[in-house]
Amino acid sequence: MKFVIHFEAAQVRDQVVMHAWAPGGIVRDVPGTTDDHRNFRFDLDIASTDPRDISYKFKFGLPNPSWEPDEYIRRIPAKAREIWSFDYSSRYMKTPHRDSLPRIL
Repeated sequence: MKFVIHFEAAQVRDQVVMHAWAPGGIVRDVPGTTDDHRNFRFDLDIASTDPRDISYKFKFGLPNPSWEPDEYIRRIPAKAREIWSFDYSSRYMKTPHRDSLPRIL
């Protein structure tokens, strides 16, 4: 299955790598692509019959990476092929967020 994962960092980061895994020992480390060192894109291609079986988290900076703690492990939701994730949060969005506040709250 192919997925696009977007990641928005709370601070400028030189490099972000998405560490993804699925049952059966399938593991992928996917370096992110970025233009501004805050918004990263990951193209994940991983074998799985159910996207909910795929877990991922991020590591920052190489050669001595710092990992997100395990409490921020995320899972890909069913039927999603593109999602948006954020720094140190296990939450995600299925649609891109807006940069501005709505006119009416």
